[in-house]
Amino acid sequence: MIIKRLEVLDKPFQSDTTISLLQRVELPYNQNTIAIEYVPLEFTNPLKNKVQYMLEGADEDWLMAGNQNMARYTNLAPGTYLFKVKACNNDEQWNTEPTTLQIVIKIPFWQSLWFRFLLLLLILGIAYYFSALYLDYKIRNEKLKLEKEQAVDQERARISSDMHDDLGSGLSTIRLLSEIAKRKIKDSGQTKEIERISEAAGELVDKMSEIIWAMNSSNDSLANLIAYMRSFAADFLEHAHIQHHFIIPESIPNVKLSGGTRRHIYLAVKESLHNVVKHSQATEVIIEVKVFKNMTIMIKDNGKGFDPEKVRLFGNGLKNIEKRMQQVGGQADIISQNGTTVFLDIPLN
Repeated sequence: MIIKRLEVLDKPFQSDTTISLLQRVELPYNQNTIAIEYVPLEFTNPLKNKVQYMLEGADEDWLMAGNQNMARYTNLAPGTYLFKVKACNNDEQWNTEPTTLQIVIKIPFWQSLWFRFLLLLLILGIAYYFSALYLDYKIRNEKLKLEKEQAVDQERARISSDMHDDLGSGLSTIRLLSEIAKRKIKDSGQTKEIERISEAAGELVDKMSEIIWAMNSSNDSLANLIAYMRSFAADFLEHAHIQHHFIIPESIPNVKLSGGTRRHIYLAVKESLHNVVKHSQATEVIIEVKVFKNMTIMIKDNGKGFDPEKVRLFGNGLKNIEKRMQQVGGQADIISQNGTTVFLDIPLN
């Protein structure tokens, strides 16, 4: 058997070598329709010649050619094929070794490993480029945000310093002069107004100190808030002759709190302690601070408690506590049982 001719897309295959001498043919992916013409070399009785062929990779078994001398295959997928053809003579003796021709249909370039590798590199490059752009955007955004925060902090520090230096010294002077004038006037009836001036100046000094503390950005931490509340409670309750216990965690996490948040929490605690001194007739107060995902503050006294129906006795104090907790996203629960217990729950996110 010899392979006489090869057609590709119904056109003769062009080659410098006679097709019968070729052992391998390579074709592009889009030239995948072929026809192979073969001729047996037994001429004694050509009508009794029988031919079988198969294309390994496409045919599962040998095919009888019948009176055809051409095998045709269409739309071959990219890959390597081996065309085999054999014949038998008049005595039904088949060739022991078939005639073969290896046919390679090349894969499209976009299915090749090198193209996929380049495509992967391209995708990774694009992803890296946009990731770098996004990261640069985030960094610049964070930088601008940090610069704005620093500018605000500097302005807060400047205002608090000016308030301390100008208003604070002025109020302190008024208070001092009031005390001096009160000592010089011997008639007690004439010192009442001066005492009121002195007390008002003292209250203003205390309130201004609280505002300066809230405005100063160096105090924007949970630890500073707890220390400030503890200091206030100690001075305030000691002056009222009420024994107190201030319980805090062994370790306080490094959590940043804004000046507004610190002030709302502090004033809620201050209002609670004012209610204890004014209304509870308590002799002991326990203040316990716990810090987990939230900060909880419990203020418990051993006083007489209060009647919820007559809560107006406390004025707007309880409502103010609840409003301040709402301002920081927290909540307040107030229970009257064996004294009064105030629970403050504040998120720390």
